[in-house]
Amino acid sequence: MELQELNKKIEIIEEKTTAEKNEQRGLNAPEVETKETEFEISTELSTNILKLSIEIEKTLKEIYELGFHSEEKIPISVFKLIEKLNEGRIIDNETSDLLKSFWNLRNKTVHNHNFEIEKKEFISFTDVGIRILRILKIIRNNKLDGKLPHYGLN
Repeated sequence: MELQELNKKIEIIEEKTTAEKNEQRGLNAPEVETKETEFEISTELSTNILKLSIEIEKTLKEIYELGFHSEEKIPISVFKLIEKLNEGRIIDNETSDLLKSFWNLRNKTVHNHNFEIEKKEFISFTDVGIRILRILKIIRNNKLDGKLPHYGLN
C-alpha cells in the first residue's frame, strides 16, 4: 500500500533530519529553531488535504527562492520544484522520492472522483503530510540560517 511506503520513507528522513539537527557544527554551533506547523485538521477530508498541500507547496517555493536566491515569482509545478531542488542538491533523492510519492497520492485523492480512502487511511495520509511539512520547515530554517549545512545534501 502507498501509505505504508510513505510512512517508511518519512521515518528514514525524519531520523536523518533529527540527526543532522542535533549534530554540533563548528565550535559555536547555533541551534536550529523548529517552528510548529499551523495546520489544523477539520472534519472535511478533502479540505484538509488541500490545505495541507497548499502549505507544503508554499514551503517548497520558499526553499526554492532561498536556495536559488530567486525573488522572481514564476508559476512552477510542484513536481518541477522538487526536481529543481533535487538537481540543486538542496534536497536529497530520498526526500525527492518521498515528496513525489506523497504528491501522487494527493493528486489521486483530490482529482480522482472514484478514489476512495477510509478515514483511518486519511488520518495516516494527513499525518505523513504534516511530518513532511515539518521536515520542509527544518530545511527552510537551515537555509534561512545560512550557517548550518543544508539538510538533504547527498
